[in-house]
Amino acid sequence: MSVIGTNSAALRAQRAIEAATKAQGQASEKLSTGKRINSAKDDAAGMAIAQTMTSQLRGMEVAKRNAADAISLTQTAEGVLGEVQNSLQRMRELTLQAANGVNRPEDRAALQTELDQTVAHINALLQNSEFNGVNLFSNTAQGVAARDYNADGDFLDYGQSEIYHSAGSTGINVQAGANATDNVAITLPTLRSNGDDFALLGTDLAVNGRMRFVGISNIDLTLDYDVDVAAVYRTNDVGSTGWMDPEGYVAFTDSDYKSYAQIGVTAQQGLAVIDAALAQISTARVNLGAAQSRLESISSQLDANIVNLTDARSRIEDADFSTESTALAKSQILSQAATAMLAQANARQQDVLKLLE
Repeated sequence: MSVIGTNSAALRAQRAIEAATKAQGQASEKLSTGKRINSAKDDAAGMAIAQTMTSQLRGMEVAKRNAADAISLTQTAEGVLGEVQNSLQRMRELTLQAANGVNRPEDRAALQTELDQTVAHINALLQNSEFNGVNLFSNTAQGVAARDYNADGDFLDYGQSEIYHSAGSTGINVQAGANATDNVAITLPTLRSNGDDFALLGTDLAVNGRMRFVGISNIDLTLDYDVDVAAVYRTNDVGSTGWMDPEGYVAFTDSDYKSYAQIGVTAQQGLAVIDAALAQISTARVNLGAAQSRLESISSQLDANIVNLTDARSRIEDADFSTESTALAKSQILSQAATAMLAQANARQQDVLKLLE
């Protein structure tokens, strides 16, 4: 049937041109961006899955940096403790030398001078060791309450029959994964009480029959016997209570009590104190080393997870260039063919004019 009102062949050719042009545009976009999914309309479900994977990947990248920072912290802390342990070993040598009965008082005084300097060095190390502004070993709030020590590092028992000492610890939480539950706790021992200017390195010992916490600051190589001078809690003549001088029964304040109490142990007792301090440091170094090994393992696992998850995301959202280049070539050919068919369909309309000649 020859009609001029409707050119069905031309309409079909136009539709084919539009489809080919659309396919050509999509293929060009994917090839130019390298992405199979450039908007949600390309693959809504795939886009949602890829975004979830992206969250995990970016979280794991941050977790790797967190783990690296934490490893640096443990290395810093362990290095400081290594120096403290070396100083304690030197203290042990000095104490053993002072325990030798052939030493004169002057000799022991000279040994005590070096011992005091070594203790001061340990105190400074524990007080000033920081990582990114975080104090590693020193905390007023940790361990036994600050009131239990005087400025000389002497333990005050407030009338208790036995004292049990704990240096305490500080926990640092490391976010070592992409999720809230992926964390690692690093335990840093609190080895110094800032409030009392005292290293919490030592052990509980019986000093003249009373249990005391004896720290490295309480070792006195010049002593021939242990010294335990402490105030006691008594009621005075007028009926009020307070801390009293055990010899003169003179009331004085709690702060006076702190400055009054003194503990000193000989070289023989000092060896037990130093050995306990060395054990404390060894335990702390073991814990830090174990935490560092765990963090290094986590970092390696994160590397593997990042590689595998990146591959999985790539399969979802990245364009396959061989496939898309083939699709582009196909759409270009179809577009050219449809254009040619449209020209022929329009030309066939001219044949109707021959019927009017």
